[in-house]
Amino acid sequence: MNFTELEWNQDCLGYDGVTMMGFQASYSPENGYVVVVDCKLNEPTEEQPDPEPLPSATEAGQLYTVSVFPWDRLENGTSLSVEENCDSARVQVIMNETAAITV
Repeated sequence: MNFTELEWNQDCLGYDGVTMMGFQASYSPENGYVVVVDCKLNEPTEEQPDPEPLPSATEAGQLYTVSVFPWDRLENGTSLSVEENCDSARVQVIMNETAAITV
């Protein structure tokens, strides 16, 4: 699967508890691992204390947080790794590396 084929769902409520701020996608290769990709939200600034919702998951320059969960996640419950501030190319590398893991 390629990064461009990820199906994004609205995720992450804003401070008002209603507004959807960001997006999340997941990828499950045949080995049972799961890669969860979250869009990094805009950080609050003095001029913009309440960040604007992201217009889409794949805007130019968008960064992502990627979590990889093992095939035995129901027993383990924690992620194998979490990497922040990834660009789309790095997300693709993590997806490829995860798909290549043999169980």
